Amino acid sequence: MAIHIFNVLKYYYLVALIFIIMFVCLTIWNNRTFKQHLQKEATYNVIQTERRKQFMEKLYHERFGPKKQRELVRYYSVSEEKNFLDDDIPKEVEPFIAIMIPVHNEELIIEDTIHYMLNKLHYSKYEVLVMDGGSTNGTPEILA
Repeated sequence: MAIHIFNVLKYYYLVALIFIIMFVCLTIWNNRTFKQHLQKEATYNVIQTERRKQFMEKLYHERFGPKKQRELVRYYSVSEEKNFLDDDIPKEVEPFIAIMIPVHNEELIIEDTIHYMLNKLHYSKYEVLVMDGGSTNGTPEILA
């Protein structure tokens, strides 16, 4: 009985060994093919790509200033106190505005957001529209 089991296992081990050898050989062949052909070969038009880069740099320079200036202001942040100056809008002219808040499964933050909009916003003529995009958590119950 033990000899019969050993003979059966011998074939399984032989098949497994053949698969391992094939896997290693195909991996080596695939890596060599990639290094020789695919890695060295450009899969795009280099000249056209360079033209596009130059064209985009020209557009960015015209619209947003020189590259050095753009790099300097890339990570510029404004403090919360200076973010919105209320003296930009004359007090006698206060247009009615609508603030739209799109939400989808925002159960954790929607209550704080609505509280801020209703109590801490220093503006009198506005409405808050909350658009729920099919929330599946407790967001609709909080908004109701």
